[in-house]
Amino acid sequence: MALAFLVPALVFVLCALFADMSVVESLAAVATQFRAERHPLLGAAILGTLPVVVLTLVGWLLARKLDKVRVRAIAQAGLVGIALVLVWVNVEFWPGYLPDRTFLGFPHGLEFVIGPVFFAPPAMLIAMLAAWFATRPPA
Repeated sequence: MALAFLVPALVFVLCALFADMSVVESLAAVATQFRAERHPLLGAAILGTLPVVVLTLVGWLLARKLDKVRVRAIAQAGLVGIALVLVWVNVEFWPGYLPDRTFLGFPHGLEFVIGPVFFAPPAMLIAMLAAWFATRPPA
């Protein structure tokens, strides 16, 4: 779950630094953005937990049938898929928003819904499937 909360904050700070904001300004902007009315980091983080919950359920189902070490590797691969989508979504939005922090208008911000809900689960499943085949015991 920490992944879903760390990715938006870390990408925000990096984008702020690349937008020529100082470290102090960047950290202050993160604190402000977590409780902002428009595009709050907290909202992006909460939506990012949805695919993690799906991963937890799939991992629990797999743990009933497979070796625990193999399930751990498959679940970690799923987390990588989710993390890549979350990073992509945040990198698509925050550079255009910073340093001015002005609302860009519709449809900006939909990335935070579309990415975790529609793109992260398939990315998670593809990464898990790759790990499934990579961790198969030899025949």
